[in-house]
Amino acid sequence: TLFRSGTTMSKAEILFMKQEDVIAAGVLDMKEILTDAENTFKLWADGDIKNMMKVSMILPDAEHERAFFNSMPAYVGGTQNVAGIKWAAESRENIANPEMPTGVDITILSDPHTALPVCILDGTIITAMRTSASAGVAAKYLARKDTKKACFVGSGIIGRTMVLAMREALPQLEDIILYDLDHEKSAALAAEYAGDGAKAKVRSVDELEPAVREADLIVTMTSTRTPFLREEWLRKNAMVIQMGPNELLPEVITGADRLVTDSFEELINIEISAIGKLYHKGMLHEGDATDLKEIVAGRAAGRASDEERIVYCSLGIGAMDMVISERLYRKAQELSLGTKVVLWDKPLWI
Repeated sequence: TLFRSGTTMSKAEILFMKQEDVIAAGVLDMKEILTDAENTFKLWADGDIKNMMKVSMILPDAEHERAFFNSMPAYVGGTQNVAGIKWAAESRENIANPEMPTGVDITILSDPHTALPVCILDGTIITAMRTSASAGVAAKYLARKDTKKACFVGSGIIGRTMVLAMREALPQLEDIILYDLDHEKSAALAAEYAGDGAKAKVRSVDELEPAVREADLIVTMTSTRTPFLREEWLRKNAMVIQMGPNELLPEVITGADRLVTDSFEELINIEISAIGKLYHKGMLHEGDATDLKEIVAGRAAGRASDEERIVYCSLGIGAMDMVISERLYRKAQELSLGTKVVLWDKPLWI
């Protein structure tokens, strides 16, 4: 473990890792991120993780949202033994600014014994990678083994990392279809992967419904607050993954043979989410969903047959950011990355 009880750090030294440091430490290695994601679910199921409910602040309000801020605290035990918090923010105004990402995230790692912060790092790329990795882990356990064709709805940052995740998680995948309301955006993303030699080829289309109808796996990752994916478009045995809060029409969720979530408890407390809305209307109940961690840990069954339609809904768990961030922090120490700063020269009023 990196952190030991009784550590003396009178100047409270902190390693600051800018985004370039996080990249140099290996955040773009999707194979490693998928391992981190799967390990997070296992640790969580084993009781080695405290993943607290995220607290959301929407400005100015939910009806006129311009920006939101999420506080996501977590503790990871075992050999990592780290407490931390992710401050996840998103601004709709940034969408119009080509020099700014829509989401801007920061992660703070702290020693759980002394409570001292030890690392502050850019969490934006971590978020993009772990979001898709969560979907990748779900697909590994729940997609049909003969899944060949996927339809990805949304061609932003998560669309980019979703290609990386699904190519790793589903090596049998042959065709990835991209759709975005901004057709130029999906075409440009598909062009990034053209001729890269991977088995799963990437192409863009201008119509959503035909792409969904031919897909074995559908992944939605948009910022919309209006559901659009219809049940009648889906193959009987398709797997559907919702990464945005509210992209699936109610019948897609309630009509699934199996509903799996990253955290049902958290989703029902987010009233803007499709799961939250259905729960508060009495259309979903405790026991209607299985948390993915139970499946990854072998305590609940995965896909029972090739005839099942399975829906996975995720809004992200802070503990996964901590698992990944702690590993990158250790790597940064090995490689002498980052900048050291201090919280104080000498603490006042101790």
